[in-house]
Amino acid sequence: MLVRLIISIIVSAKMIGCPVVSAQPAPERDSHLQPGGGRFQNNPEVISPILLTRPIYECAQTVVVNGYVPDAQIEIYLAGQPNPVGSAIASEIANQPIKVAAPFEIGQVITAVQVVGGVKSKPSNAVTVTSYKDDYPAGLPQPRLNPAPCYDCGRAVGIADVIPGAWWKVFAEDPLAGGGFGPKTEIGGNADFAYTFVNPAFRKGQRITAQSGICRDVSPVSRAEIVQSQPSSLPGPVVDTVYEGAPVAVVRGPASSPLLNGADIKVFTDNMIPNPNQVGGQPTPGGAQQIGLNPRGKGTGSYWATQALCTASAPGPKTPAKPCSQLPAAKIRQPLPGDTIIEVVEFVPGSRISIYAEAEEIGDGGGAQVALTRAIKEGEKISVVQSMGRCVADLVYVANAGCGDRDPKVCSREWPAFRHSGLRDAQQPFYSPLADPQQVKTLKVKWTFRPPDDPRSFRASAIVHQGRVFIGNGNGRLYAIDAASGNLLWQYPKAGDPALRSQYETVSAHNPSSEGLPASASVGTVRERDAVIFGGPDQSVGRRLGSGRLFALDPASGAEIWKSPEIAALNGLTPGDGRELHENIGYSSPLVIGNRVYVGIANHADSPIQNGRVASVDINSGNIVASFDFKATSTRGGGIWSSLAGGLVGNAIYATTGNARLWNGGSQPQPSVDHSLSLLRLNAATGALDWKLKPVPFNMDDDPDWASGPTLLDARCGATVASTQKDGWSYAARAGAGAGGNPVVRWQFPPTGIPFTSGTHGDTRYLIPGAAWRDTFITTTGGYTVEAGQVPPGFTRLHALDVCVGPSGPVRWVADIPGTRKNTAYQLGPPTITRGIVFLGTAQGHLVVLADPSVWPPAGSICDNPEVSQADCVSNGFRLVPRPQILADIDLDPGNSSDRIFTEPVLADGRVFVATTAGVLYMLETAR
Repeated sequence: MLVRLIISIIVSAKMIGCPVVSAQPAPERDSHLQPGGGRFQNNPEVISPILLTRPIYECAQTVVVNGYVPDAQIEIYLAGQPNPVGSAIASEIANQPIKVAAPFEIGQVITAVQVVGGVKSKPSNAVTVTSYKDDYPAGLPQPRLNPAPCYDCGRAVGIADVIPGAWWKVFAEDPLAGGGFGPKTEIGGNADFAYTFVNPAFRKGQRITAQSGICRDVSPVSRAEIVQSQPSSLPGPVVDTVYEGAPVAVVRGPASSPLLNGADIKVFTDNMIPNPNQVGGQPTPGGAQQIGLNPRGKGTGSYWATQALCTASAPGPKTPAKPCSQLPAAKIRQPLPGDTIIEVVEFVPGSRISIYAEAEEIGDGGGAQVALTRAIKEGEKISVVQSMGRCVADLVYVANAGCGDRDPKVCSREWPAFRHSGLRDAQQPFYSPLADPQQVKTLKVKWTFRPPDDPRSFRASAIVHQGRVFIGNGNGRLYAIDAASGNLLWQYPKAGDPALRSQYETVSAHNPSSEGLPASASVGTVRERDAVIFGGPDQSVGRRLGSGRLFALDPASGAEIWKSPEIAALNGLTPGDGRELHENIGYSSPLVIGNRVYVGIANHADSPIQNGRVASVDINSGNIVASFDFKATSTRGGGIWSSLAGGLVGNAIYATTGNARLWNGGSQPQPSVDHSLSLLRLNAATGALDWKLKPVPFNMDDDPDWASGPTLLDARCGATVASTQKDGWSYAARAGAGAGGNPVVRWQFPPTGIPFTSGTHGDTRYLIPGAAWRDTFITTTGGYTVEAGQVPPGFTRLHALDVCVGPSGPVRWVADIPGTRKNTAYQLGPPTITRGIVFLGTAQGHLVVLADPSVWPPAGSICDNPEVSQADCVSNGFRLVPRPQILADIDLDPGNSSDRIFTEPVLADGRVFVATTAGVLYMLETAR
């Protein structure tokens, strides 16, 4: 069985054998797989440094490590002491807890090593012990029993919302004949492990609670669970494929349903005498469970399991074992130059993972992350070999370090485009202090920049390239600024020359997309030299009213390289006049892919709406590419209000389009060609439509423009495109070719059905572009509340959605952003992310930083429908998910209510650049 979702959950929960929510969609064909695993020679002197989990809090007496070779000796060291303060054999598949001799103290520096075959690895990452009160100043969070409910005769229970290093205990109270409950009895507990066996077993009617503690602090008592009768039916569980040499078997309920909470799981085989023979077993807290095998798996016969509470299930189906020759390849995320850790997204539990750069072994470990003995170099061929004991998989996963066929801007440590690259994932993939949860707490403003002439709002975000910041202002000028000092380098147009402004600004019924330069620039290569490319109005072309065109400038001097012809025509200023063209580039930032530049066309304030278009110009000349053509409708509508995406899947670009039925003062019957309100995949060469996703039918179009734009993810389940429509529903679809003009939809959130037949689909302001990291799409979305007609609650929240899970449970976490006005639109700017640390601005002028729960412990739990209380969440059919920790909340200009942030925080070379509506660009850095 290949570990996919199991391991992602195990890592976040710091446990082995924890629940799995669903099976994965069928993976797409993988060109990275090659035969020849046996030709790689293992170097016994190469052992990966292991990974020491952060944070380590004062008073803790355990640490958690990952990335080790199975059965390695783990040793924990305190700086300044030659001997280990704790050691153990790595008996867990991942998240091995190690007990130490004495409680930790603030300021101590901890490292770990693994010893394999007498060879000691280099030290792990060093972790400085800190105070838990820094992260939990209001006290320890209330723990919760997870999953619930507890069943009669159950022998295990899981826990959530316990901070790292804290002890936790489970208590039972027997029911009394006259009512009430007897005294509490401790029946189980643990530390740095997310479940415990209980003794004695649960009994029907008992009241079960939990409590945690560290130092002298104790948490509130958990919400009580009353032990329920066992279910009337106990289905036989399913064993995933067991490979020869496997130390564990993964057991789950039928059709990937969860095992019964607290059930005793037994695993049997028919490949030895006596037949059948029990080869493993333990109680499970629920979900899916990894069960140790003794002896290890054999490649013959079959394996099956039972689960039992007060009574036992019938045996589950027999799963044939597989021999060494069928051991699959482990799969990894795309390696980048400078990486020192490989992320493994699929592997067999208990396997050993060896990493090779060309023929040199640079990593030897196990689990979801394997540290390397040196950094990866640009272009190196990275090969991943999976083994189980003496068995070495023949299939090898091979990837060249770098961007490969993807947009090369993905590999930038700076920020060369809106949302960082053509993927529009707003992800800075390289490590910097901004990816350190401790260091981002020290962020401070280092400089500010205000345009020297006629400063107006910044609606465009900055881009950063070769130490220069480029940003357009509402005053119609593009500025180049030194990234380190904030000094102005040049501006375009030059002082005294006419600014790039549209005369539509003088029309009362206009919006900020008509003001100056509201879209971010992009970096491209023009005739083998760098260029800054941006779109904006120019009163020197067309009717001289401010039609839109593209510009390419030299980044060092600001000198013009080329100007495109008129792209977005403005030939009149009369609101509502259907005879005039009111086209506008507006918020659409140029997409630079290969030798083409693409930009979307919308309109000025829907008065009236124009026909949405995508324009393409040759990057070397700026001339319009005549062979490319895309129009959203055969009449008008379908404006492209956001930036296009591309650079992940070959010869394809992606767009989202606006409304077509209604506009300010007008309406029309459905056009014969109608690609409005759609997520589109277009042929990058011709503009031909490959597929479209159109959830809102024309007759329900009350102006729910799809205005947030597409986000592309190189996910574990394959290339994916995700986006949120203005009505508050979010979508994920395979980015590859569809069938019959339709994409393969991974999910709709909430899962209402496509196409809609009811509901509110109007101008409800879910407009913010999403961000992506690993397999997670982070977005401002309506969530479950929009199904009930409650549109506004999501305006002040971020949802993290796993694009690779089924439609019933994509929510990974939910964050309510502090200081914002509930139920009010325009409260959040676009999020950005670097290695799990999320940045976003607010309408109150704050820069807020939070941490994905997989990289820093969460603040607690929240219902994935946040309008439902924790107490009522599960009983109403929802799930409790983590609530991320807020690491920083920085008021950039205290007391200035006009300093609103509608732009993205740009993350480049360890610096954060934030532009505001008060016309100020801020640069922030950490203290180190």
